[in-house]
Amino acid sequence: MTTLTHSLPAGGSARHLLRYLSDIFEGIREGLDAKQAYTTLDQLSDEELSSRGLRREDLPAAVLSGRIAA
Repeated sequence: MTTLTHSLPAGGSARHLLRYLSDIFEGIREGLDAKQAYTTLDQLSDEELSSRGLRREDLPAAVLSGRIAA
């Protein structure tokens, strides 16, 4: 699992707060996209994965690295 550590800006303006929240939601979206890609690929047969140049044991690393999408 990828972990995001982000500090709340001290004494920042509303613009900084909005940027902070935007970054958090972007991270959530990326995580959900990765989950969907993994779930879709995990449902494929080994032969279908092989035709995409993938092995089942490589799926987590391939999805998280952004090398592939569903």
